Amino acid sequence: MRRFHVPSTPSGGPRFTVAAAALALAGFSPVFSQGSSGLSELISWTIPTTQGDGTALTDLAGFNVYYGTNVDAPTSVLNVPSPVATSATVTGLTTGTWYFWVSAYDTDGNESPLPGSPVSKTL
Repeated sequence: MRRFHVPSTPSGGPRFTVAAAALALAGFSPVFSQGSSGLSELISWTIPTTQGDGTALTDLAGFNVYYGTNVDAPTSVLNVPSPVATSATVTGLTTGTWYFWVSAYDTDGNESPLPGSPVSKTL
């Protein structure tokens, strides 16, 4: 089993650490915006750089942004197939409260579990 780790953000923000063939993400700070065709959200995060044992994370493949209106479970996913991406825009949202989670995945398809607490935004 591989274990990945990302140091806390420079601002001292929250950090997610996970194990068991999963990747860890640093806490991410959402930036909210309204798009021209409906409502949209710009979600940003910090790229993981090390594994749980402290060695370099060299096989990061991308990120998934999960979202939905249920705080207990996302209903949609936006795949971001880039290991250097630090944000993604979720479009086509409607008014209401939306919840967002970010996971990372490696080239072998191992994906981090979703953080226990989503980021939320009421539009």
